[in-house]
Amino acid sequence: MTTNPKTLKRQAERTEARINKMLALLAVKPLYRDELAREMAISLGTLIPLVRYARTQGWIVAQGKYYINPHNVFVADGKIIKNKMELVSNGKAQ
Repeated sequence: MTTNPKTLKRQAERTEARINKMLALLAVKPLYRDELAREMAISLGTLIPLVRYARTQGWIVAQGKYYINPHNVFVADGKIIKNKMELVSNGKAQ
C-alpha cells in the first residue's frame, strides 16, 4: 500500500469518478451487476469494492438489480447530488 500523497489523491479522484459514473448509469435505469460492469467498462473485481462502498454510504440499494437510493441521492439538471446536506449547502433547497 502506498503512502505517496500524489498517488493517494489520484486513487481518490479515480474512485470518485467511478462512483459518479455508476450513479449516473443507475439514475437512467436499474442494472444487474454484470450489466453495470459492462457499461462502466471495468471488471467485476473492480466493481465490487465500489458497490460495497456505495451501499455502505446509502447511495445505492441492491435487490437483484442495483438501484439509486432515492432518499440519499438526487439527480438535478444532470448532476448527481449524493445527500441533502450538499443540496442545502449549495442553497438550492428550502
